[in-house]
Amino acid sequence: MLFGRYELVDPALYQEAKTQESLDAIHVAAQLGRLDVVSLILAMFGILVGVAAIFGFIEVRAGARDAAGEVAKSEANAAMERYLNIEAPAIIRAHIEFILPPNQLSTGDDIAKAYADERKTKEDG
Repeated sequence: MLFGRYELVDPALYQEAKTQESLDAIHVAAQLGRLDVVSLILAMFGILVGVAAIFGFIEVRAGARDAAGEVAKSEANAAMERYLNIEAPAIIRAHIEFILPPNQLSTGDDIAKAYADERKTKEDG
């Protein structure tokens, strides 16, 4: 009812547009002033797409940060395990050999010989 009485376009302008030879939609819309509405709708759609892109970027960035944090933690744990199991024992061994030269270190054969000698003296005595 509201739109039945309200004239969206001046009737005289509409009649003038109908009498033109070229009746394509763009030409008629330009004469009636309807391209302004189309431009407004396209501008609003562009703003909506821009706002959605900003929020999408923020969401992707947050997801990437979370994933990078998890990967960094797992890689740090793997590097720590590698260091403690491979590199640290070699470093400690090198320091011990520096403090106690290899010729003064006890080997398994030396320990076995000392044990056998101690046992032999107990049996003899």
